[in-house]
Order: sequence, then C-alpha cells, then structure tokens
Amino acid sequence: MEAGVLAYRCRKNSEPEILLVSKRRSKKWGIPKGRVEPHLNFGELAAKEAFEEAGVVGYVSRMFRARRRSKNALSRQII
Repeated sequence: MEAGVLAYRCRKNSEPEILLVSKRRSKKWGIPKGRVEPHLNFGELAAKEAFEEAGVVGYVSRMFRARRRSKNALSRQII
C-alpha cells in the first residue's frame, strides 16, 4: 500500500497551484507518495513524503482511499 499527497496552495486571486514532482526513473510528473510505514498513519505518511520529496510543510485537510481493480478501473472512498 502507498500514501500520497495532492498538495496545493491558493494564490492571491484564489486560483489553486498544485504541486507536482519529477520522478527520477521515468522523468514524468506525479504527486509525492511512498509505501506505508507501520508506525505512521496515512496522513502522517503523506505529510512526510511531501516534505521529503518537495520540502513542503502543511496540514492534511482531506483524505481518500483508492483501490486499483485493474489498469483502467479505480474505486474511491472519501474518508
């Protein structure tokens, strides 16, 4: 299992800016994420990954779970 973060901030005109990081292996853009660690909950892990991969500090405002069923199907549950 993995936890990731969709980090954003609102600009002065209320437009959101979304944080993307460059992946080392593929050179594609994505969100900061990492494998679950037993001593951290999902929110703590997401915050840790955002800091480690992009130097971002903030707070978790919402969480959701996603489970992959196949390459094209994704089910979500908002917590």
